[in-house]
Amino acid sequence: MGRESREEILERYDIRPVAEIDAEKMSIPPSPRFVTNSELSALIESDVTNVRITEVARRLYWRHLNDPFRGVYRAFRDAHKYEVDASGNSATFPEYLPSAEQTENIEQLVKLLELAASPKWLEIAELYRELGDMDAAKCAMDHFTGEQGRLHFVVEKLVSLKVRCPVKFNY
Repeated sequence: MGRESREEILERYDIRPVAEIDAEKMSIPPSPRFVTNSELSALIESDVTNVRITEVARRLYWRHLNDPFRGVYRAFRDAHKYEVDASGNSATFPEYLPSAEQTENIEQLVKLLELAASPKWLEIAELYRELGDMDAAKCAMDHFTGEQGRLHFVVEKLVSLKVRCPVKFNY
């Protein structure tokens, strides 16, 4: 369009000394770097003092460690798609036993969430459910206050059925 770019304007019209321009360029922070799923474990093991960062990293790692089960779940669902209970729902779920790494991460995440100023009891109940501790999941559900949405009832139903595997849910 014939307009000058920011760089061209600065090059042609910026009358500041070169040292001042260079100092300004040095003061600009670098672009943020995002942590990939494969780097989450190292981040968790590092000496991060910010509890919020550790909480977010553990939550993302929990989801990352559940990824392989999705393939198992899909294969099981396809193989048993005609097996339904009286209400028309899939009657079974594949066997699920979290690895030692998953269990340790979930337990640490539960501790972090329970120590928070306002614990997220629904998420804590979901974590206990996945660990297989249905009594602790029920107790966490009892702490839940506020409006009970669909997700609350789904977690409550899974706890009552003693289903501990990660379950696909369309919200």
